[in-house]
Amino acid sequence: MANWHLIRRVIPWLGLVLLIVGAKLWLIDSVGSSLPVWDQIDGEGENAIRPYLENRLTLDDLWHPHNEHRIVFTKLYAIALTALNGQWDSYVETVGNAILHALFVPFLLLWVRRRVTGIPFATLATVVTVLWILPLDWENTLQGFQSQFYFLIWLSFLHLRGVLEADGFGWKWTLGQLCGLLVLGTMGSGLLSSLAIIAIVGWTCLQTRKISPFQLATLGLSALWATLGWLSRTHVPGHDYLIADSVGTALSGAAAILTWPMDGWLPFSIVFAAPLGWALWQQLRSRERPAFERTFVALSVWFLGIVATIAIFRVGGGALSSRYLDQFIIGLVLQGLALALIPHTRWRTLLISGWVAALALTSTTKVQQTWQDILQPRPANFAQQEANVRAYFATQDPSHLLNKSVNELPHPSGEVLLDRWQHESIQRVMPAAVRAPVAFPIVPTELTQELPPAPYPVIAASPAGTQIEPWTWTSPRQPATTLPMLRFRFNGALGDPESALSMRVVSDLGSIRVVPDGSAQNRWKTINVVRPEGEW
Repeated sequence: MANWHLIRRVIPWLGLVLLIVGAKLWLIDSVGSSLPVWDQIDGEGENAIRPYLENRLTLDDLWHPHNEHRIVFTKLYAIALTALNGQWDSYVETVGNAILHALFVPFLLLWVRRRVTGIPFATLATVVTVLWILPLDWENTLQGFQSQFYFLIWLSFLHLRGVLEADGFGWKWTLGQLCGLLVLGTMGSGLLSSLAIIAIVGWTCLQTRKISPFQLATLGLSALWATLGWLSRTHVPGHDYLIADSVGTALSGAAAILTWPMDGWLPFSIVFAAPLGWALWQQLRSRERPAFERTFVALSVWFLGIVATIAIFRVGGGALSSRYLDQFIIGLVLQGLALALIPHTRWRTLLISGWVAALALTSTTKVQQTWQDILQPRPANFAQQEANVRAYFATQDPSHLLNKSVNELPHPSGEVLLDRWQHESIQRVMPAAVRAPVAFPIVPTELTQELPPAPYPVIAASPAGTQIEPWTWTSPRQPATTLPMLRFRFNGALGDPESALSMRVVSDLGSIRVVPDGSAQNRWKTINVVRPEGEW
């Protein structure tokens, strides 16, 4: 009975995680690509994966800054997934990111449920789930490199909870302090959780006019982590244009963040944000703050620190860039939590209802704009990028990367790609979509003439006309050094239940069936398979 009770408690949360992961996987499948892009080229490939593949990886490589940040965990994450997968594949990273992000939802909601129950909790849980599902944060969902934001959110939250919910020295406090150190290896803003703890604990000491050894240790370690985080930042001269050029610009950026996604509904956004300000004021006035309230206030201070950081240091690049939205959603959760904590039932119901309606209207509009303006063109762009990179790896001809538009390459500079991807170690682990094709023999011309035109070499085709006799095509034996992931583009009746066609990848150690999700008559489909070990 005890086990069944535990299962009944776990199943809803597991379903919630799977729902969010499923939505993210749909987006990745619809408009994503396995090709590493933009910051991945240097942040992961040049400064982490290639040194690892060439057996020269050092701690300096992991600690080496990427722009203003120390992205140690993102580098380790990329190296680990490349080693496990056998290729440097953005699809694998984005799937891992989807799971990492989705798992944070039950962790967050279980914390909220300590103070909010009933209909307010159900409403807030629904809003959180929808915000996690909608592709507003499309950049983080579709680019494996953006794992740094998820590591930042996870470790910052664990830091705040571990330290501020501990009543004394113990495993919870120790784990929290460890997270405070580790979060410095996620992004430059990793020091903000330490500053939030200093603010809350320091304010408590000022109120009570005394400081205990436990509080002193907490303040001391938090100050140490914050100092290390500040000293580890680097200045990138090329990013000076991102910094706010005036107080007015910074305030304008902060206002845009604080009113997102209701930036066009400024009076209403202020009304809905007012309870959060009131809740913080009440908590700061109180001399007694239980564990939940301490974390609530500190998380709010952390969020305001995020707002200030972006408004000051990143406003020139757009304060509402999609990569920042996962952090802004934490602000919306805090806003909803403050609304749910209003003691007056009628006002609480009225404000929560209006808040949900306003979020639904504004978010729907933003999702439509995002889909039409950004996401819909991406598959065509990725197809062109993959074709150019695949042609370069197959021929080693630089012309496939030079003098191309920004939409035709996975990096703004073809020269940078040539420099980074000329190395055999990197070419060997590129995803199957762009690796040099396996040297299969080409089928006779008379057979290819009957097939639809394709951007890929045709390696096999059944004899023309009606078939009444069995027919088999077998490729030459391929080496065991081929990377384990194979990608096939196929056209025809393979996968059609009325067809007797079948396909296998066979080695001396095993056999893998290539089973598509349906036939591809007069169109080209893609299927990836993990080949059996050994020569095949």
